[in-house]
Amino acid sequence: MIRNVSSIIALLLLASCGAETGPESPVADLGAGRAIAEDRCSGCHGLDGRGKTSEIPNLAAQPAEYLVEAMQAYREDRRHHSALQELISGFSEADVRNIAAHFAALPPLPPAPDPPAEGIAYREGAEIAKACFSCHGENGFSTEPGIPNLAGQQPIYLMVSTQEYASGARGHEVKEEMLAGLEQIDLEKMALFFAAQLPPRREPPPFGNPAVGEPLTASCGGCHGARGVSHDPVIPSLAGQEPNYLVSAIRAYRDHERSHEDMITNRSDEDIENIAAYYSVQ
Repeated sequence: MIRNVSSIIALLLLASCGAETGPESPVADLGAGRAIAEDRCSGCHGLDGRGKTSEIPNLAAQPAEYLVEAMQAYREDRRHHSALQELISGFSEADVRNIAAHFAALPPLPPAPDPPAEGIAYREGAEIAKACFSCHGENGFSTEPGIPNLAGQQPIYLMVSTQEYASGARGHEVKEEMLAGLEQIDLEKMALFFAAQLPPRREPPPFGNPAVGEPLTASCGGCHGARGVSHDPVIPSLAGQEPNYLVSAIRAYRDHERSHEDMITNRSDEDIENIAAYYSVQ
């Protein structure tokens, strides 16, 4: 009996000695991972692992297993991003482990800093500007015939114009009343907001011919810029402007209802409509 028990124990010991053990996980090289990340990843994810825009994720202190899985998913076309797929396809398995280990070892990122002062001014300008939307359209893009765009306009020109309306110098009681109570800094913030807007492209108006109007704008481009995009902060842009407003304004200069020594005075109504049609679709 004792001999049988000893035999069984011996067999169990042999079996345990012969059992296979699982492979050890490869050890990541943090230095190698840091070198690759600084060379290939930092352009988007920063040296500290912070995404450089709100659309780019932070990688600092993310779990290494998650980062490895994410990179493998890009490589295997289970995630889609052409730039990342091309980048990661050139990494070896060791590179992927090392990069993941590097980012996982970085300290957690502190909260993003408060927005800069100019961001606050822009948001405050947007609130002030809402009072103008009922006439000039949302974000200053006018769809009302005869009402000018404010979107994308030169900011200093807008500041001067609103100051003149506020003071009564332009003789518009409704605007003067609307702007009453606003400080100079409020007008500047509002102008900043409107100047930062990009107006959508207009459809051609039902009058005029943009192709015919283009050569007629040669005398206008010296002040208002090529295609009506002004590079002088005190001269308004005409590109994308509401066409009926342009017709009305140019006629007023021609007929001396508005005064400006450099404005055209020898254009027919047909010429003016063609000029307005050209500028409105730029």
